[in-house]
Amino acid sequence: MFTRYSSINRHIISSSVVAGLMIALLAGVIQFSVFHHRRAVQFDTTISSLQNYLNGYFRQILVTMDSLQPLTMNPCDDVSSELTARAAFSMNVRAFLLVKDHIAYCSSATGQMSLPLKDLVPDLDLNKTHVMGIVAGTPMMPTTPAFVLWVKSPLLENRGIFASINANLMPWSSTHRNKRRTTAWRWW
Repeated sequence: MFTRYSSINRHIISSSVVAGLMIALLAGVIQFSVFHHRRAVQFDTTISSLQNYLNGYFRQILVTMDSLQPLTMNPCDDVSSELTARAAFSMNVRAFLLVKDHIAYCSSATGQMSLPLKDLVPDLDLNKTHVMGIVAGTPMMPTTPAFVLWVKSPLLENRGIFASINANLMPWSSTHRNKRRTTAWRWW
């Protein structure tokens, strides 16, 4: 009789252990799913925020570059101060270059120059109206990567504006971090 109760107790204990393991496994799967879903939502939000920031930033740069197009009709000495001022007040712009016949003849950073753009960025197709690329560095900052942007003049043949832009997401990062903190408080 004692063995019968012992057998029933073992059966209850083993059933309880199996049930406990199943519940723990189910709880772990649910927690992992919830965590994975939150991470996916956070990632989607981050990517969307970054895309909105970059779209707005490059829209602003393109407006500035379009306003600089008339300067390509003048010699560098006449427009270098305005070119330098525009670069100084454009966030993350390293330099604006005025280009005529695929040769950069004026820089907001260095003034008068004569540099074929193919020497600076050989892979960009300068026959297109807008071209963007990434370079490992620029002549003034050879070890720091940068975005480069070419905007061909809509009015004058073989002229345009070339910009080198710091590959810096710090302004977005700081505003995105503040938004994320605000959102986190709502979850709790």
